[in-house]
Amino acid sequence: MWDDVGEEVGNEKLAELQGSYWKGMVARGSTTSRYWNTPESARTLLRQLVDGKQPEVRLQKEIGDKDMASAETEAVQELQLRVDQAAATQRQVLESIHTLLAQTTDPTTTTDL
Repeated sequence: MWDDVGEEVGNEKLAELQGSYWKGMVARGSTTSRYWNTPESARTLLRQLVDGKQPEVRLQKEIGDKDMASAETEAVQELQLRVDQAAATQRQVLESIHTLLAQTTDPTTTTDL
């Protein structure tokens, strides 16, 4: 809360958070606001939330505007592709482990694998 810290310290902390922890969110359009621990400050933040235009999720747009079933949407198809790619990668890793297990006679390596 901004009422607990000095302006300089608050600005430094805000810059640090925006540059690290919140960097991805800020890059995608998220904003930050100062809360001063007062009723008016709380109302201001609530107004920003209520009045702010919420971004439309692609899945919502495809189902709502295009009247598509969820499985037909690009969003779900992209998700399925990523899941399939992750599964293929895991299969390759498991195959590599099985190959190494078949080739080794060292009990420590066998236990580690």
